[in-house]
Amino acid sequence: MNKCTSLLSVLLVSAFTLQAAEDVKVMQFLHAGPVPVNKPIMADSLNVNGKPFEIKNLLNSTVPFDRALANATVLNADTAGMISFDAPPKGYALHFFSF
Repeated sequence: MNKCTSLLSVLLVSAFTLQAAEDVKVMQFLHAGPVPVNKPIMADSLNVNGKPFEIKNLLNSTVPFDRALANATVLNADTAGMISFDAPPKGYALHFFSF
């Protein structure tokens, strides 16, 4: 019975805490990029595990963060909280955001 009472009190306190939480609207973002990422030359061949190359593997690329963050700029959001940034005309690139 004592466990049930303590569990109920913990659940009530957590419910009140979640109810009191406010939404935070971020209006400025720190943006670094675009950092170009190239596909392998032989994208049609298999890797050491016997699997073909997939585009999602580009997210596992090594990125020099010191160079990427050195050129970071501040992007301001519009009244709806949306931001826009330029994408490269061709190829793939990574963008880094922080707030």
